[in-house]
Amino acid sequence: MNNKDVFFQKVSIEHNYQDKSNIVPVYYAILRAVLKSLRSQGKIRLPGFGEFRIVKQKPRRIINIADPNRGYINLPATYTIKFSPSEKLKEYIKNLDGHNHI
Repeated sequence: MNNKDVFFQKVSIEHNYQDKSNIVPVYYAILRAVLKSLRSQGKIRLPGFGEFRIVKQKPRRIINIADPNRGYINLPATYTIKFSPSEKLKEYIKNLDGHNHI
């Protein structure tokens, strides 16, 4: 079983063993809604989970580890996605103490 199948199986269990054919379209509809919001507004908040937002990284210099002389590579500015967990999610993570979930 691949990671995608395992994920959808877990969602199925959480939703009282709903058939995968019912879950997959809802998952992809949520994903499309998230992507549309990111594109149009630059951010989206998922209640109880957190906020995704598009941020622009500054240009930077990194060491070229492939170069035996350890020269530098200049990376241009680029866009990336930043995630900020909700207070509810932060509290959940704090309460994992003593539980091996990773």
